Amino acid sequence: MTRLRLSPRRESETIKIRSVRLDKTLHVTTGVFPGNGKLAEVFVSGAKIGSDMDGLLREWSTLLSLALQYRMPLSDYAPNMQRNPDGSPQTVFGEIIDALVAEKSE
Repeated sequence: MTRLRLSPRRESETIKIRSVRLDKTLHVTTGVFPGNGKLAEVFVSGAKIGSDMDGLLREWSTLLSLALQYRMPLSDYAPNMQRNPDGSPQTVFGEIIDALVAEKSE
């Protein structure tokens, strides 16, 4: 499968989500493919710069963005995230995925 490359200039939007896991507000910036408006990239910030969590969020964002550019739909992620018995996400990554799915219906 071929990666869909993004143009140097593209639309973006930043949303705030409250992470129960981190007890912080995270800023999630998304970019879309020109023409169809589908989610193409994700950047997450909000953890202390230089912390392990900051590094994990940045690396995870890169992996998620690459998967989206190889056409893996966002809706495929949510069912595969670890869940608590009440159905809530078990990790901060699951919280972000759930927020993106709610915000960006494909």
